[in-house]
Amino acid sequence: MKKLYIIISLCSLYLIAQAQQMNERVSVRLDKEHYVAGEDIWFKFATFNSELNLSELSKVGYIEICDTEKPHIQWKVALDKGVGTGRITIPNNISSGVYKLYAYTQYMRNEGEKIFFQRDIAIINVQDQEKTSKIKILPAEEINWKTTERVPTISITSDKREYDKRSLVNLSLKMLPEDLVDLSISVYRNDSVADIPDYDYSNWFEQVKASKKAPIANKWLPEYEGHIITGKLTSASGESINDIPDSYQGTIGFVGNEIHYINGVNEEEENKTYFITRGIFGPQEIVSTAITAKEDDGYRMDIVSPFEEMKPKTMPTLTLAPPNSQLMDRYVASQLPKVYNIDSLAHKRELDKYLPHYSFRRYKLDEYTRFNTVGETLIEYVMGLRVRKVNNTKRLEVFSEDMGGFNYGNTLVLLDGVPLYDHDYILNYNPLNIETLDIYQGRYLFASEMYDGIVFMNTYRGNLPGIQLKGNMQLIEYHCPEYMEFFPSPNYSDAKTKESLIPDFRHTLYWNPFFEGTNGATSIPVSFYTSDFSGVFIIVVEGITKSGKIVYAKNYFRVR
Repeated sequence: MKKLYIIISLCSLYLIAQAQQMNERVSVRLDKEHYVAGEDIWFKFATFNSELNLSELSKVGYIEICDTEKPHIQWKVALDKGVGTGRITIPNNISSGVYKLYAYTQYMRNEGEKIFFQRDIAIINVQDQEKTSKIKILPAEEINWKTTERVPTISITSDKREYDKRSLVNLSLKMLPEDLVDLSISVYRNDSVADIPDYDYSNWFEQVKASKKAPIANKWLPEYEGHIITGKLTSASGESINDIPDSYQGTIGFVGNEIHYINGVNEEEENKTYFITRGIFGPQEIVSTAITAKEDDGYRMDIVSPFEEMKPKTMPTLTLAPPNSQLMDRYVASQLPKVYNIDSLAHKRELDKYLPHYSFRRYKLDEYTRFNTVGETLIEYVMGLRVRKVNNTKRLEVFSEDMGGFNYGNTLVLLDGVPLYDHDYILNYNPLNIETLDIYQGRYLFASEMYDGIVFMNTYRGNLPGIQLKGNMQLIEYHCPEYMEFFPSPNYSDAKTKESLIPDFRHTLYWNPFFEGTNGATSIPVSFYTSDFSGVFIIVVEGITKSGKIVYAKNYFRVR
Protein backbone atom coordinates (compact mmCIF):
# COMPACT_ATOMS: atom_id res chain seq x y z
CA MET A 1 0.00 0.00 0.00
CA LYS A 2 1.26 3.44 -0.89
CA LYS A 3 2.03 5.68 2.05
CA LEU A 4 0.57 9.20 2.07
CA TYR A 5 1.92 11.77 4.52
CA ILE A 6 -0.39 14.78 4.93
CA ILE A 7 1.42 17.90 6.15
CA ILE A 8 -1.09 20.14 7.98
CA SER A 9 -4.57 20.52 6.56
CA LEU A 10 -6.57 23.72 6.57
CA CYS A 11 -9.81 21.73 6.63
CA SER A 12 -9.60 21.19 10.38
CA LEU A 13 -9.55 24.94 10.97
CA TYR A 14 -12.75 25.50 9.03
CA LEU A 15 -14.46 22.59 10.77
CA ILE A 16 -13.43 23.81 14.22
CA ALA A 17 -14.47 27.38 13.44
CA GLN A 18 -17.93 26.19 12.43
CA ALA A 19 -18.36 23.59 15.20
CA GLN A 20 -17.16 25.76 18.07
CA GLN A 21 -18.81 29.11 17.38
CA MET A 22 -17.34 30.35 20.62
CA ASN A 23 -16.09 33.68 21.82
CA GLU A 24 -12.56 34.23 23.07
CA ARG A 25 -11.47 36.85 25.55
CA VAL A 26 -7.92 37.68 26.61
CA SER A 27 -6.40 38.60 29.95
CA VAL A 28 -2.83 39.89 30.30
CA ARG A 29 -1.09 40.10 33.67
CA LEU A 30 2.17 42.03 34.09
CA ASP A 31 4.91 41.96 36.70
CA LYS A 32 4.30 45.70 37.38
CA GLU A 33 2.68 48.83 35.99
CA HIS A 34 5.68 51.04 35.14
CA TYR A 35 9.00 50.33 33.45
CA VAL A 36 12.28 51.94 32.44
CA ALA A 37 13.41 51.84 28.80
CA GLY A 38 15.59 48.76 28.31
CA GLU A 39 13.83 46.69 30.99
CA ASP A 40 11.88 43.50 30.39
CA ILE A 41 8.09 43.34 30.66
CA TRP A 42 7.21 39.92 32.09
CA PHE A 43 3.69 38.93 31.11
CA LYS A 44 1.10 36.19 31.16
CA PHE A 45 -1.28 35.95 28.20
CA ALA A 46 -4.40 33.85 28.87
CA THR A 47 -7.41 33.17 26.63
CA PHE A 48 -10.84 32.39 28.08
CA ASN A 49 -14.23 31.49 26.69
CA SER A 50 -17.48 33.06 27.88
CA GLU A 51 -17.72 30.50 30.72
CA LEU A 52 -14.34 31.67 32.05
CA ASN A 53 -12.63 28.41 31.15
CA LEU A 54 -9.22 28.52 29.50
CA SER A 55 -9.75 28.35 25.74
CA GLU A 56 -7.60 26.07 23.59
CA LEU A 57 -8.97 27.40 20.31
CA SER A 58 -6.10 29.77 19.50
CA LYS A 59 -2.43 28.79 19.63
CA VAL A 60 -1.05 32.32 19.18
CA GLY A 61 -1.60 35.57 21.08
CA TYR A 62 -0.78 39.10 19.91
CA ILE A 63 0.40 42.08 21.97
CA GLU A 64 0.82 45.65 20.77
CA ILE A 65 2.17 48.53 22.88
CA CYS A 66 1.13 51.80 21.25
CA ASP A 67 0.76 55.53 21.56
CA THR A 68 -1.36 57.84 19.43
CA GLU A 69 1.25 57.80 16.65
CA LYS A 70 1.98 54.09 16.07
CA PRO A 71 2.59 50.70 17.65
CA HIS A 72 6.09 50.77 19.17
CA ILE A 73 6.19 47.09 20.17
CA GLN A 74 4.46 44.16 18.46
CA TRP A 75 4.79 40.68 19.89
CA LYS A 76 3.52 37.19 19.13
CA VAL A 77 3.42 34.56 21.85
CA ALA A 78 2.75 30.84 21.44
CA LEU A 79 -0.14 29.56 23.58
CA ASP A 80 -0.26 26.17 25.26
CA LYS A 81 -3.71 25.16 26.57
CA GLY A 82 -4.78 28.78 26.45
CA VAL A 83 -1.74 30.27 28.23
CA GLY A 84 1.49 31.90 27.08
CA THR A 85 4.17 33.61 29.13
CA GLY A 86 7.37 35.43 28.40
CA ARG A 87 9.10 38.77 28.36
CA ILE A 88 9.22 41.75 26.05
CA THR A 89 12.33 43.93 26.10
CA ILE A 90 11.47 47.62 25.86
CA PRO A 91 13.55 49.50 23.25
CA ASN A 92 16.18 51.86 24.65
CA ASN A 93 15.09 54.69 22.34
CA ILE A 94 11.39 54.76 23.27
CA SER A 95 10.08 58.06 24.69
CA SER A 96 8.74 58.48 28.21
CA GLY A 97 4.96 58.39 28.47
CA VAL A 98 1.80 56.38 29.06
CA TYR A 99 1.29 53.62 26.51
CA LYS A 100 -1.69 51.44 25.72
CA LEU A 101 -1.15 47.69 25.76
CA TYR A 102 -3.56 45.79 23.48
CA ALA A 103 -3.87 42.00 23.44
CA TYR A 104 -5.99 39.76 21.22
CA THR A 105 -6.11 36.63 19.10
CA GLN A 106 -6.72 36.53 15.36
CA TYR A 107 -10.13 34.97 16.01
CA MET A 108 -11.11 37.95 18.21
CA ARG A 109 -10.59 40.29 15.25
CA ASN A 110 -13.92 39.00 13.89
CA GLU A 111 -15.66 41.02 16.64
CA GLY A 112 -13.61 44.18 16.24
CA GLU A 113 -11.07 45.98 18.38
CA LYS A 114 -13.67 47.01 20.97
CA ILE A 115 -13.32 43.60 22.66
CA PHE A 116 -9.49 43.59 22.72
CA PHE A 117 -7.83 43.55 26.13
CA GLN A 118 -6.49 47.03 26.99
CA ARG A 119 -4.46 48.44 29.86
CA ASP A 120 -2.15 51.43 30.43
CA ILE A 121 1.52 51.08 31.30
CA ALA A 122 4.13 53.75 32.05
CA ILE A 123 7.53 53.76 30.36
CA ILE A 124 10.27 56.11 31.56
CA ASN A 125 13.33 56.88 29.46
CA VAL A 126 15.96 58.28 31.81
CA GLN A 127 17.83 59.91 28.92
CA ASP A 128 14.96 61.94 27.40
CA GLN A 129 12.75 63.08 30.26
CA GLU A 130 13.13 66.69 29.24
CA LYS A 131 12.49 66.06 25.52
CA THR A 132 8.86 64.95 25.35
CA SER A 133 5.44 66.49 25.93
CA LYS A 134 4.01 63.16 27.07
CA ILE A 135 5.15 63.65 30.67
CA LYS A 136 4.82 66.09 33.54
CA ILE A 137 7.52 66.17 36.23
CA LEU A 138 6.30 67.29 39.63
CA PRO A 139 8.49 69.00 42.23
CA ALA A 140 9.37 66.67 45.08
CA GLU A 141 7.20 68.59 47.58
CA GLU A 142 4.10 68.18 45.39
CA ILE A 143 4.28 64.44 44.97
CA ASN A 144 1.21 62.77 46.40
CA TRP A 145 0.27 59.80 44.27
CA LYS A 146 -3.44 59.02 44.44
CA THR A 147 -3.73 55.29 44.96
CA THR A 148 -6.94 53.37 45.39
CA GLU A 149 -6.76 51.17 48.48
CA ARG A 150 -8.25 47.85 47.47
CA VAL A 151 -9.60 45.45 50.05
CA PRO A 152 -7.47 42.28 50.24
CA THR A 153 -9.36 39.04 49.71
CA ILE A 154 -6.56 36.67 50.74
CA SER A 155 -3.64 36.77 53.16
CA ILE A 156 0.04 37.07 52.19
CA THR A 157 2.80 37.24 54.78
CA SER A 158 6.61 37.11 54.77
CA ASP A 159 8.75 35.34 57.37
CA LYS A 160 10.61 38.61 58.10
CA ARG A 161 10.03 42.32 57.68
CA GLU A 162 13.64 43.05 56.71
CA TYR A 163 16.26 41.09 54.75
CA ASP A 164 19.87 41.35 53.65
CA LYS A 165 20.90 41.39 50.01
CA ARG A 166 20.95 37.95 48.32
CA SER A 167 18.94 36.46 51.20
CA LEU A 168 16.09 33.96 51.15
CA VAL A 169 12.54 35.28 51.42
CA ASN A 170 9.71 32.94 52.40
CA LEU A 171 6.13 33.96 51.71
CA SER A 172 2.86 32.29 52.61
CA LEU A 173 -0.38 32.75 50.68
CA LYS A 174 -3.46 31.80 52.67
CA MET A 175 -7.24 31.79 52.26
CA LEU A 176 -7.06 31.08 48.53
CA PRO A 177 -10.43 30.22 46.95
CA GLU A 178 -10.73 26.72 45.51
CA ASP A 179 -12.05 27.72 42.08
CA LEU A 180 -9.08 29.84 40.92
CA VAL A 181 -8.71 30.13 37.16
CA ASP A 182 -5.99 32.80 37.05
CA LEU A 183 -3.48 33.97 39.67
CA SER A 184 -0.12 35.76 39.54
CA ILE A 185 2.41 36.87 42.14
CA SER A 186 4.91 39.67 41.57
CA VAL A 187 7.55 41.12 43.89
CA TYR A 188 9.34 44.30 42.83
CA ARG A 189 10.93 47.41 44.33
CA ASN A 190 8.41 50.07 45.29
CA ASP A 191 10.06 53.06 43.62
CA SER A 192 6.94 55.27 43.38
CA VAL A 193 8.43 57.14 40.43
CA ALA A 194 5.26 57.36 38.32
CA ASP A 195 1.54 57.82 38.86
CA ILE A 196 -0.21 54.98 37.02
CA PRO A 197 -3.42 53.31 38.28
CA ASP A 198 -3.77 49.57 38.82
CA TYR A 199 -5.74 47.66 36.21
CA ASP A 200 -9.33 46.88 37.25
CA TYR A 201 -10.06 43.25 36.37
CA SER A 202 -13.66 43.50 37.56
CA ASN A 203 -14.48 45.53 34.41
CA TRP A 204 -12.77 42.86 32.34
CA PHE A 205 -14.95 40.17 33.88
CA GLU A 206 -18.09 42.10 32.95
CA GLN A 207 -16.86 42.18 29.36
CA VAL A 208 -16.32 38.41 29.40
CA LYS A 209 -19.88 37.84 30.61
CA ALA A 210 -21.22 40.11 27.88
CA SER A 211 -19.42 38.06 25.22
CA LYS A 212 -21.98 35.25 25.49
CA LYS A 213 -24.36 37.10 23.17
CA ALA A 214 -21.79 38.57 20.79
CA PRO A 215 -22.05 37.44 17.13
CA ILE A 216 -18.98 36.07 15.37
CA ALA A 217 -17.95 36.64 11.77
CA ASN A 218 -15.72 34.26 9.85
CA LYS A 219 -13.20 36.59 8.26
CA TRP A 220 -10.34 35.71 10.60
CA LEU A 221 -9.56 32.02 11.08
CA PRO A 222 -8.69 30.71 14.55
CA GLU A 223 -5.05 29.70 14.72
CA TYR A 224 -5.85 26.26 16.05
CA GLU A 225 -2.85 24.38 14.60
CA GLY A 226 -0.34 27.20 14.97
CA HIS A 227 0.58 30.58 13.57
CA ILE A 228 -0.99 31.39 10.19
CA ILE A 229 1.31 33.48 8.00
CA THR A 230 -0.65 35.48 5.44
CA GLY A 231 0.71 36.20 1.97
CA LYS A 232 -0.59 38.34 -0.85
CA LEU A 233 0.13 37.95 -4.56
CA THR A 234 1.58 41.17 -5.99
CA SER A 235 3.54 42.23 -9.03
CA ALA A 236 7.32 41.83 -8.99
CA SER A 237 7.57 45.63 -8.48
CA GLY A 238 5.40 45.42 -5.34
CA GLU A 239 2.28 46.95 -6.86
CA SER A 240 -1.21 45.55 -6.37
CA ILE A 241 -2.59 43.52 -9.25
CA ASN A 242 -6.07 43.64 -10.75
CA ASP A 243 -5.96 40.61 -13.02
CA ILE A 244 -5.21 37.64 -10.78
CA PRO A 245 -3.86 34.57 -12.62
CA ASP A 246 -6.34 31.74 -13.04
CA SER A 247 -3.97 29.38 -11.27
CA TYR A 248 -1.16 30.26 -8.88
CA GLN A 249 0.49 28.71 -5.84
CA GLY A 250 2.25 30.39 -2.96
CA THR A 251 4.89 28.56 -0.93
CA ILE A 252 7.25 29.41 1.90
CA GLY A 253 10.33 27.58 3.10
CA PHE A 254 12.08 28.26 6.40
CA VAL A 255 15.84 28.54 6.02
CA GLY A 256 17.52 25.98 8.30
CA ASN A 257 18.46 22.35 8.84
CA GLU A 258 14.89 21.02 9.22
CA ILE A 259 12.11 20.61 6.68
CA HIS A 260 9.65 23.45 7.27
CA TYR A 261 8.10 23.83 3.82
CA ILE A 262 4.51 25.01 3.48
CA ASN A 263 2.16 25.28 0.53
CA GLY A 264 -0.40 28.02 0.91
CA VAL A 265 -4.18 27.88 0.58
CA ASN A 266 -5.60 30.70 -1.54
CA GLU A 267 -8.44 33.01 -0.51
CA GLU A 268 -9.61 34.34 -3.84
CA GLU A 269 -11.93 37.11 -2.61
CA GLU A 270 -9.17 39.09 -0.91
CA ASN A 271 -6.27 37.76 -2.98
CA LYS A 272 -4.63 36.26 0.09
CA THR A 273 -2.75 33.03 0.69
CA TYR A 274 -2.64 31.33 4.11
CA PHE A 275 0.39 29.36 5.32
CA ILE A 276 -0.28 27.29 8.44
CA THR A 277 2.86 26.79 10.55
CA ARG A 278 3.47 24.57 13.53
CA GLY A 279 6.33 24.20 16.01
CA ILE A 280 8.31 27.20 14.68
CA PHE A 281 9.29 29.94 17.13
CA GLY A 282 11.26 33.17 17.30
CA PRO A 283 13.04 35.11 14.53
CA GLN A 284 13.40 33.16 11.29
CA GLU A 285 14.40 33.62 7.67
CA ILE A 286 11.84 32.51 5.11
CA VAL A 287 11.75 32.39 1.33
CA SER A 288 8.36 33.07 -0.23
CA THR A 289 7.66 31.96 -3.79
CA ALA A 290 4.84 32.75 -6.22
CA ILE A 291 4.37 29.90 -8.68
CA THR A 292 2.42 30.77 -11.82
CA ALA A 293 2.28 29.35 -15.35
CA LYS A 294 5.73 30.80 -16.08
CA GLU A 295 8.45 31.75 -13.62
CA ASP A 296 8.94 35.09 -15.38
CA ASP A 297 5.26 36.12 -15.23
CA GLY A 298 6.24 39.01 -12.96
CA TYR A 299 4.58 38.01 -9.67
CA ARG A 300 5.82 37.62 -6.12
CA MET A 301 4.32 36.57 -2.77
CA ASP A 302 4.46 39.37 -0.16
CA ILE A 303 3.95 38.64 3.54
CA VAL A 304 1.19 40.62 5.26
CA SER A 305 1.49 41.85 8.86
CA PRO A 306 -0.73 39.81 11.23
CA PHE A 307 -1.23 42.76 13.60
CA GLU A 308 -4.22 45.07 13.84
CA GLU A 309 -1.84 48.09 13.98
CA MET A 310 -3.60 49.76 16.90
CA LYS A 311 -3.42 53.49 17.66
CA PRO A 312 -5.42 54.97 20.59
CA LYS A 313 -7.02 58.33 19.89
CA THR A 314 -5.79 59.95 23.11
CA MET A 315 -3.44 59.06 25.95
CA PRO A 316 -3.03 60.74 29.36
CA THR A 317 0.05 62.69 30.36
CA LEU A 318 2.43 60.71 32.57
CA THR A 319 3.11 62.32 35.94
CA LEU A 320 6.65 61.61 37.19
CA ALA A 321 8.78 62.28 40.22
CA PRO A 322 12.00 64.25 39.60
CA PRO A 323 14.93 62.16 38.29
CA ASN A 324 16.51 60.30 41.21
CA SER A 325 18.97 57.57 42.08
CA GLN A 326 16.29 54.86 41.89
CA LEU A 327 15.66 55.61 38.22
CA MET A 328 19.38 55.65 37.45
CA ASP A 329 19.79 52.32 39.28
CA ARG A 330 17.16 50.75 37.07
CA TYR A 331 18.62 52.25 33.91
CA VAL A 332 22.06 50.86 34.72
CA ALA A 333 20.53 47.49 35.62
CA SER A 334 18.75 47.29 32.26
CA GLN A 335 22.11 47.63 30.47
CA LEU A 336 23.98 45.02 32.52
CA PRO A 337 22.87 41.94 30.52
CA LYS A 338 24.53 43.50 27.46
CA VAL A 339 27.76 44.25 29.37
CA TYR A 340 28.07 40.95 31.25
CA ASN A 341 26.38 38.81 28.59
CA ILE A 342 23.92 37.57 31.21
CA ASP A 343 21.42 35.06 29.83
CA SER A 344 18.12 35.50 31.64
CA LEU A 345 16.41 32.61 29.82
CA ALA A 346 15.58 29.82 32.21
CA HIS A 347 14.04 27.47 29.63
CA LYS A 348 14.19 27.38 25.85
CA ARG A 349 12.29 24.91 23.71
CA GLU A 350 13.81 23.56 20.50
CA LEU A 351 11.81 23.50 17.28
CA ASP A 352 9.39 20.65 16.81
CA LYS A 353 10.24 18.19 14.08
CA TYR A 354 7.99 19.10 11.15
CA LEU A 355 8.26 15.79 9.31
CA PRO A 356 7.20 13.06 11.78
CA HIS A 357 9.69 10.46 10.53
CA TYR A 358 13.30 10.11 9.38
CA SER A 359 14.79 9.99 5.92
CA PHE A 360 15.07 6.72 4.00
CA ARG A 361 18.75 7.33 3.31
CA ARG A 362 21.29 9.97 4.42
CA TYR A 363 24.61 10.81 2.78
CA LYS A 364 27.38 12.71 4.57
CA LEU A 365 29.27 14.01 1.57
CA ASP A 366 32.59 14.33 3.43
CA GLU A 367 32.70 10.54 3.53
CA TYR A 368 32.76 10.31 -0.28
CA THR A 369 34.80 11.56 -3.20
CA ARG A 370 33.97 15.14 -4.11
CA PHE A 371 32.90 16.06 -7.64
CA ASN A 372 32.41 19.35 -9.45
CA THR A 373 28.60 19.46 -9.49
CA VAL A 374 25.68 18.01 -7.57
CA GLY A 375 24.62 16.21 -10.76
CA GLU A 376 27.93 14.34 -10.99
CA THR A 377 27.71 13.50 -7.28
CA LEU A 378 24.27 11.93 -7.69
CA ILE A 379 25.37 9.83 -10.66
CA GLU A 380 28.50 8.49 -8.96
CA TYR A 381 27.28 7.17 -5.61
CA VAL A 382 23.83 8.36 -4.49
CA MET A 383 21.40 5.40 -4.48
CA GLY A 384 17.63 5.74 -4.63
CA LEU A 385 17.76 8.91 -6.69
CA ARG A 386 18.07 9.46 -10.42
CA VAL A 387 18.05 12.25 -12.99
CA ARG A 388 15.64 12.02 -15.92
CA LYS A 389 15.23 14.39 -18.83
CA VAL A 390 11.66 15.63 -19.37
CA ASN A 391 10.76 18.19 -22.07
CA ASN A 392 14.33 19.50 -22.37
CA THR A 393 14.66 19.88 -18.59
CA LYS A 394 16.16 17.55 -16.02
CA ARG A 395 14.12 16.23 -13.09
CA LEU A 396 15.14 14.40 -9.92
CA GLU A 397 13.14 11.25 -9.14
CA VAL A 398 13.08 9.21 -5.92
CA PHE A 399 12.97 5.42 -5.82
CA SER A 400 9.75 4.07 -4.27
CA GLU A 401 9.83 0.69 -2.53
CA ASP A 402 6.02 0.53 -2.71
CA MET A 403 6.08 0.92 -6.48
CA GLY A 404 9.23 -1.11 -7.01
CA GLY A 405 10.70 1.66 -9.16
CA PHE A 406 11.28 5.36 -9.53
CA ASN A 407 8.39 7.79 -9.20
CA TYR A 408 7.44 9.76 -12.27
CA GLY A 409 5.65 12.40 -10.27
CA ASN A 410 6.70 15.67 -8.67
CA THR A 411 9.81 15.52 -6.44
CA LEU A 412 10.29 18.24 -3.83
CA VAL A 413 13.91 19.45 -3.77
CA LEU A 414 14.98 21.59 -0.80
CA LEU A 415 18.28 23.33 -0.10
CA ASP A 416 18.58 24.54 3.52
CA GLY A 417 14.80 24.24 3.70
CA VAL A 418 14.13 26.38 0.60
CA PRO A 419 12.40 24.79 -2.42
CA LEU A 420 14.25 24.82 -5.74
CA TYR A 421 11.72 24.00 -8.44
CA ASP A 422 14.29 24.28 -11.24
CA HIS A 423 16.15 20.99 -10.81
CA ASP A 424 18.71 21.99 -13.47
CA TYR A 425 19.80 24.74 -11.09
CA ILE A 426 20.53 22.39 -8.18
CA LEU A 427 22.23 19.84 -10.46
CA ASN A 428 24.80 22.50 -11.41
CA TYR A 429 25.24 23.66 -7.79
CA ASN A 430 28.64 23.37 -6.08
CA PRO A 431 28.55 20.21 -3.89
CA LEU A 432 31.45 21.49 -1.76
CA ASN A 433 28.87 23.67 0.01
CA ILE A 434 26.72 20.66 0.96
CA GLU A 435 27.24 18.72 4.18
CA THR A 436 24.37 16.18 4.08
CA LEU A 437 21.85 14.87 1.56
CA ASP A 438 18.63 13.15 2.74
CA ILE A 439 16.19 11.16 0.61
CA TYR A 440 12.59 10.72 1.77
CA GLN A 441 10.44 8.05 0.14
CA GLY A 442 6.66 8.08 -0.08
CA ARG A 443 4.01 10.57 -1.11
CA TYR A 444 3.58 13.87 0.72
CA LEU A 445 0.61 16.22 0.58
CA PHE A 446 1.46 19.83 1.48
CA ALA A 447 -1.94 21.55 1.53
CA SER A 448 -3.14 21.04 -2.07
CA GLU A 449 0.18 19.96 -3.62
CA MET A 450 1.29 16.32 -3.89
CA TYR A 451 4.96 15.33 -4.01
CA ASP A 452 6.47 11.93 -4.79
CA GLY A 453 9.51 11.96 -2.54
CA ILE A 454 11.69 14.67 -1.02
CA VAL A 455 15.37 15.46 -1.55
CA PHE A 456 16.72 17.61 1.27
CA MET A 457 20.25 19.07 1.13
CA ASN A 458 21.90 20.90 4.00
CA THR A 459 24.89 23.20 3.54
CA TYR A 460 27.59 23.72 6.15
CA ARG A 461 26.52 27.31 6.75
CA GLY A 462 22.80 26.65 6.52
CA ASN A 463 22.17 30.00 4.78
CA LEU A 464 21.90 29.19 1.05
CA PRO A 465 25.52 30.01 0.08
CA GLY A 466 26.00 30.77 -3.60
CA ILE A 467 22.25 30.79 -4.33
CA GLN A 468 20.72 33.60 -6.39
CA LEU A 469 16.97 33.71 -5.90
CA LYS A 470 14.76 34.20 -8.94
CA GLY A 471 12.38 37.13 -9.39
CA ASN A 472 9.39 35.23 -8.04
CA MET A 473 11.23 34.43 -4.76
CA GLN A 474 11.92 36.68 -1.76
CA LEU A 475 14.14 36.21 1.30
CA ILE A 476 12.31 37.71 4.29
CA GLU A 477 13.11 38.07 7.99
CA TYR A 478 10.01 37.02 9.92
CA HIS A 479 9.33 36.84 13.64
CA CYS A 480 7.31 33.76 14.53
CA PRO A 481 5.59 33.46 17.93
CA GLU A 482 7.90 33.26 20.91
CA TYR A 483 7.66 30.11 22.97
CA MET A 484 7.09 30.16 26.70
CA GLU A 485 9.81 31.71 28.88
CA PHE A 486 10.07 31.36 32.64
CA PHE A 487 11.30 33.97 35.07
CA PRO A 488 14.89 33.25 36.25
CA SER A 489 15.34 32.65 39.97
CA PRO A 490 18.96 32.78 41.23
CA ASN A 491 19.90 30.54 44.14
CA TYR A 492 22.25 32.00 46.75
CA SER A 493 22.13 29.10 49.20
CA ASP A 494 25.89 28.47 49.01
CA ALA A 495 28.55 31.00 49.99
CA LYS A 496 30.43 30.88 46.67
CA THR A 497 27.38 31.90 44.64
CA LYS A 498 26.33 34.50 47.18
CA GLU A 499 29.77 36.16 47.01
CA SER A 500 29.90 36.15 43.21
CA LEU A 501 31.05 39.45 41.69
CA ILE A 502 28.51 39.23 38.87
CA PRO A 503 25.93 41.91 39.75
CA ASP A 504 22.31 40.96 40.37
CA PHE A 505 20.21 44.04 39.77
CA ARG A 506 16.79 42.44 39.49
CA HIS A 507 14.19 45.11 40.03
CA THR A 508 11.52 42.41 39.87
CA LEU A 509 12.62 39.78 42.38
CA TYR A 510 9.89 37.25 41.70
CA TRP A 511 7.25 36.72 39.03
CA ASN A 512 5.08 33.64 38.87
CA PRO A 513 1.87 33.52 36.81
CA PHE A 514 1.26 29.77 37.20
CA PHE A 515 -0.86 29.47 40.31
CA GLU A 516 -4.23 28.69 38.75
CA GLY A 517 -3.45 24.97 39.07
CA THR A 518 -3.48 24.89 42.87
CA ASN A 519 -5.69 21.78 42.94
CA GLY A 520 -7.94 23.39 45.52
CA ALA A 521 -5.10 24.21 47.96
CA THR A 522 -5.98 27.14 50.19
CA SER A 523 -2.38 27.81 51.28
CA ILE A 524 0.76 28.04 49.12
CA PRO A 525 4.40 28.61 50.15
CA VAL A 526 6.59 30.83 47.94
CA SER A 527 10.34 31.42 48.23
CA PHE A 528 12.97 33.42 46.33
CA TYR A 529 16.18 35.41 46.92
CA THR A 530 16.67 39.16 47.11
CA SER A 531 19.02 40.90 44.67
CA ASP A 532 21.69 43.60 45.06
CA PHE A 533 19.01 46.30 45.20
CA SER A 534 18.07 47.71 48.58
CA GLY A 535 14.87 49.51 49.48
CA VAL A 536 11.20 48.74 50.08
CA PHE A 537 9.74 45.91 47.99
CA ILE A 538 6.07 45.30 47.28
CA ILE A 539 4.31 41.93 47.00
CA VAL A 540 1.25 41.94 44.74
CA VAL A 541 -1.10 38.98 44.29
CA GLU A 542 -3.86 39.21 41.67
CA GLY A 543 -6.29 36.65 40.34
CA ILE A 544 -9.83 35.71 39.51
CA THR A 545 -12.11 32.78 40.29
CA LYS A 546 -14.45 30.83 38.04
CA SER A 547 -17.38 32.85 39.41
CA GLY A 548 -15.64 36.17 38.66
CA LYS A 549 -14.50 36.98 42.19
CA ILE A 550 -11.37 39.15 42.22
CA VAL A 551 -8.46 37.78 44.26
CA TYR A 552 -6.11 40.42 45.62
CA ALA A 553 -3.47 40.98 48.29
CA LYS A 554 -0.56 43.35 48.87
CA ASN A 555 2.28 43.47 51.40
CA TYR A 556 5.75 44.98 51.86
CA PHE A 557 9.23 44.16 53.15
CA ARG A 558 12.58 45.94 53.20
CA VAL A 559 16.02 44.94 51.94
CA ARG A 560 18.93 46.50 53.82
